[in-house]
Amino acid sequence: MATAPTVSQTAQQAPPEVSKKAPAEVRFISQADRVCQRLDLLLDAEALKPKTASIQEIVKFAGIRADIEERTVTKLRRLKVPQSLAEPWRKLLSLRAELAHELREYGHAAAAADKSALGGLAKEKARVHKELGAVGGVAGFKVCSAVR
Repeated sequence: MATAPTVSQTAQQAPPEVSKKAPAEVRFISQADRVCQRLDLLLDAEALKPKTASIQEIVKFAGIRADIEERTVTKLRRLKVPQSLAEPWRKLLSLRAELAHELREYGHAAAAADKSALGGLAKEKARVHKELGAVGGVAGFKVCSAVR
C-alpha cells in the first residue's frame, strides 16, 4: 500500500507547471519577465508615480505611463516565443496591450471629468488584471502576469 507524501516531501517538490517546462520555455519566461521587471522599475520611479489620486495627477501621468506600457508590449512582441507557449503568450500580450489602451482612456476620461467612464474603465481594468494573472500564472510567468 502506497503512503501519501509527507508535508515536507510535498514542499520540496517543484510545482507541476514549473517541473514540466522545457529549457526553452524556462529561458523565454525568464527573458519576458526581465522585460516586465524593467517596466515595473520605470513605473515605480518617483518621477512617474502620482502623489495622489486626484484628477490632475491622473491626467498628468496616465498618458506617460500608457506610453511606457505600449513600448514594453512592443519589446515583448519582439521576443521569439516557443510554440508551446504561443497561445498563452498571445493572450498575455493582448491583455497587456488592452491595459495600456485603457490607461490612456482613463486619462482622457479623467480630463473630461467623465465619472461614468472612469467607473466603467476601473471595472474593466480589474477584470483584465484578474485575467492577466490567471493566464500568465498558469503559463509560468511571474512578473509579466502581474500589474502595478
